[in-house]
Amino acid sequence: MTSYDFNVEDFQSAVDYLISLDNVDSEKVGIIGICGWGGMALQTACIDTRIKATIVSTMYDMSRVAGNGYNDSQDNEETRYNQRVALNNQRNVDYKNNEYALAGGVINPLPEDAPQFLKDYHAYYKTSRGYHKRSLNSNGGWAIH
Repeated sequence: MTSYDFNVEDFQSAVDYLISLDNVDSEKVGIIGICGWGGMALQTACIDTRIKATIVSTMYDMSRVAGNGYNDSQDNEETRYNQRVALNNQRNVDYKNNEYALAGGVINPLPEDAPQFLKDYHAYYKTSRGYHKRSLNSNGGWAIH
């Protein structure tokens, strides 16, 4: 299980560190987010005025999808609340079973009725074309310790 808030905080912590360095101009700090972290980079840039440039390369805003569902299909208060309840209940299960390292990543094997974006992810992250042993999508987890 991961938290988008924590990932935004991680980006901000990186900015904290960078601007503490003597060889960094604090007025020229930028942020880059690739794939799912593109949305989190955007979220960070929205709240952190120290970030002066933002670059993202992503198919979609993962933060928005986490809150509203794909194509805003779950964009209502009750659905968002129920999703948070389900995610927090899963956190309890994962913690009790010490299974944080199993959370997230690209689903494998891919179901036949998977949406196209998952097929595209799978074709990249789960094949030699995009596989890397430290890629969170290749190795099966967002929260690998």
